[in-house]
Amino acid sequence: MHEYASVCTPSRAALLTGRYGIRSGMVPIGIVRVNLFAASTCGLPPSEVTLAELAKQVGYNTAAIGKWHLGLHEERYGDFKTHPLNQGFDRFYGFPGTNMKDFGDEGDRVILDLRPTWYAQLITLWLCVVIPLACMYKAKFASLPFVIAVSLVWSIPFVTVYWTLENFKTLNSMLYRDREIVEQPIRLPGLTHRLVEESVEFMEESAKEEKPFLLYLAWSHTHTFLATAREFEGKSKHGRYGDAVEELDWGVGRILEALDRLNIKNNTLVYFTSDNGGHLEEKGLNGEVDGGCNGILLGFKTYKLVYKMPDYLPGTNQCIFVCGCHSARVLEKPLLFDVTSDPGERSPLPSSYPGYSDIIEAINKAVATHKSSIVPVESQFTARKLIWRPHWQDCCNFPKCSCSDPKYA
Repeated sequence: MHEYASVCTPSRAALLTGRYGIRSGMVPIGIVRVNLFAASTCGLPPSEVTLAELAKQVGYNTAAIGKWHLGLHEERYGDFKTHPLNQGFDRFYGFPGTNMKDFGDEGDRVILDLRPTWYAQLITLWLCVVIPLACMYKAKFASLPFVIAVSLVWSIPFVTVYWTLENFKTLNSMLYRDREIVEQPIRLPGLTHRLVEESVEFMEESAKEEKPFLLYLAWSHTHTFLATAREFEGKSKHGRYGDAVEELDWGVGRILEALDRLNIKNNTLVYFTSDNGGHLEEKGLNGEVDGGCNGILLGFKTYKLVYKMPDYLPGTNQCIFVCGCHSARVLEKPLLFDVTSDPGERSPLPSSYPGYSDIIEAINKAVATHKSSIVPVESQFTARKLIWRPHWQDCCNFPKCSCSDPKYA
């Protein structure tokens, strides 16, 4: 499992750049840890070099299919500076944000999972001002126009928050083909089939051109909202979470079949991983399990990392395993090891070891020097960058904000 962070936006940034998020401002600093709105300035800085950009430099075709979640615009609407096409990809078919509970049709809301009494809190806070105003009017301490004016002004932020949350699906469930919005909201049932279709089409074109390719295929599964094509509904014995896993497995199989059919499987590296762990105990409004835990079995980190390597030539060397990071800890003081006799670093050297104090002092000095040389990078997760910008909002078939991808109509 590739897991730089426990949530998607910073983890995907690290995956695509190979750099710690702290270097690019992709480390969350508050309660909001992902890019929530497509119409915001939060995103992977254009100055960052992605794997796709490096691949293009050596002649690869590149494509990003599926979930992006790393921004669209940076300085103004339409600049597309954080769009996949500006980050090294030749084509993009996918959604700029993520897949969320709000995108289903069951009335579920992410905010209600985090704070079930959220709307009650908003109403209570609103009444804390409106009721005293009404009392002031009744006691003739304030005129009716004054009470109405203050009440209206006080209501604006509450109405805005409520409207935004209730229309979260319309505002963020969008599908793009390159820079053009082609579907709003996304039809989640069957989306996996479309992602597979676009991916296979890209591989076929690259094979026909006899060019190497980099395909970044980011599935919507098994992130909630869980929705599958009809043929996968009820296919598993583990509810809709299991159905989603079945459909994901089918999709991966289709990609591998295409590599085989195109006779390129033996010179293609397939890297299958997860960006982060899921919410194991997550449930929907009806109580159905949406996470990887049914109360008895935990099933979300079954495959940490899977490589499918080309066949190696006889007599050559190959890596036979991938080293994990078991029992990783951040230590208060550094530990010293003699790697000549203890390459596995199993037995720390005692403090009585000759030169121990001098080595520790040199390490601490080097760490301090390094920290003092670091130039802080602006965080992409400030309120200013995360906030929804109405004037940047995409809307197909205005003012309905509703359309379906004509290719898959």
